[in-house]
Amino acid sequence: MGILFGNQRKEFRSESYSGWIDDERFWSDVSSSQSEAGAAVTAQTTKNFLAAFACISLRARTIASLRAYIGRYVGSNRFEDVPDHHLNALLDGQVNPDTNEFNFFESLVNNLDLHGNFYAIKQRTVKTGELKYLWQIPNPNTVQVKRSKNGLILDDYSYAKPGTIIYIVQDGEGRQKKYSSKQILHVANMSDGAIVGTSQISIYRESVGIALAQQKFVGKFYDGGTFPSGLLSIDGRISDNRENFTKAMQQQWSELGKNRKVAVLEEGMKYTPLNMSMADAEMVASREYQAKEICGWFGVPPHMVGLPVSTSYNSLEQENTGFKTRCIFPLGERIAKAMTNSLLSAEERKSGLRVLFNYDTLLRADIKSRGTYWRKMLETGVSPNTIMARENLPPVDGGDQSFVPANLLPLNVSRETIEAI
Repeated sequence: MGILFGNQRKEFRSESYSGWIDDERFWSDVSSSQSEAGAAVTAQTTKNFLAAFACISLRARTIASLRAYIGRYVGSNRFEDVPDHHLNALLDGQVNPDTNEFNFFESLVNNLDLHGNFYAIKQRTVKTGELKYLWQIPNPNTVQVKRSKNGLILDDYSYAKPGTIIYIVQDGEGRQKKYSSKQILHVANMSDGAIVGTSQISIYRESVGIALAQQKFVGKFYDGGTFPSGLLSIDGRISDNRENFTKAMQQQWSELGKNRKVAVLEEGMKYTPLNMSMADAEMVASREYQAKEICGWFGVPPHMVGLPVSTSYNSLEQENTGFKTRCIFPLGERIAKAMTNSLLSAEERKSGLRVLFNYDTLLRADIKSRGTYWRKMLETGVSPNTIMARENLPPVDGGDQSFVPANLLPLNVSRETIEAI
C-alpha cells in the first residue's frame, strides 16, 4: 500500500487499509485532485482562487485575533479566568521561539480548511513535564495516523500499547518519527467517525474545479487584450500565399490588441468586429455566482470578502451576526475542545479547567449600542467598575457598589425608607 509523503504519491493497491484510521474518502482526497471541469484542485490551487483564499484568510485572521486562555467552569454556564496557569503563556503569547500566537492560530485554521487536519508536536520541560512549546507541522500530508497492532516502541523509547493511536511524521529529509497521541496536538475537521478530518475542498472539489476552470477561461479570453475578434474583408482576391498573409495579419492584430496600437488597412480592406458571444459573456458573468457559492460553504457572507451584494444595511448587519454565530463560534469551539482534551490533563479537566476563546471583541457593537446595553446592565445591578473593566477603562471611586432604579424597589419597602434614600 503506497503512502502519501509531502508532494510525492505512489499507487496503493490494497482492499484493506491495514489498520489505518483514514476512511476511503480521505484516501481518495489525497490520491486524486482532478475535477470533472478539468482543473486540478489541491490546497495550493484552491488558494489561487481569490474568493476561496479570501474566505480562508478571513476565518483564520478572525480566530487568530481572539484571545485564547485557560478558564475554570464555575456553574451556570460561566467561566472565570485562571491567570496563573502556565499554558496562558503559550495560548496568549509565544507558542514557540519562532511563532507567536497569532501566526500559530492563523496557520491552524489554514491547515484545517485546506487539509482537514492540523498537527503540532508538544515539547515539555524535562524536570516538571509541563508543556513548554508547540511546534506546528507545516504540511499535514506528511503525517500518518495509525493504530498500533502489536505494540510499538516510539522514538522517545516509550511503549505504545496495542490499539493505541500513533502519529508517524516525516521530516524534510525523509526521516520518520513516531509519536503517541500524548505528544501530538491534533485538531481534526468534520468526518464520519474517523479520527482524521476531511478537507473541505475534497467535499466541494467540483465547485472549486468549476471556479478554477472559469478563471483560466477568462484569463485566456483576455490574453490578447480587450479587443474582440474581428473579420477582415477585401474586394478581390488575396495573393496566392494566403496562409502566410493570414498568419501575418493574426500576429499583427494580436500585437495591436496588447499594445493598444492603431491598424492601417490597405487595398480597401475593412474590419468588422465580432462581439462576445452570449455563451462567453455568460461564462464570464457566472464567476460571481461561483464565488458566492464558495463563500456559502465556508460560512462567510459575500460582502465580507468584497463581492458585490444588493441588500439593505439591516440585512448586512444580520449577515455579520450570522458570520459570528454560525461560522466563527463553531470553528472556535472545535479548536478549543481539541486543545482542552490534548493540552490539559484529566485531573485538570475534571476540576473544570478548559481552553477558551474570548469572543467579546466580536460582540462589540457601535458606541451608541454599547452604551444602551451597559445602561440596562447597570439598572439590573452590575457595578460601574465591572462595566469599566469590560470596556478596558480604569475603575472609578465608589464604582464597586451596585445600583437599582428607585421605581423598581420591592413593594414591602416603606415610604419613609424611600424618602430617606
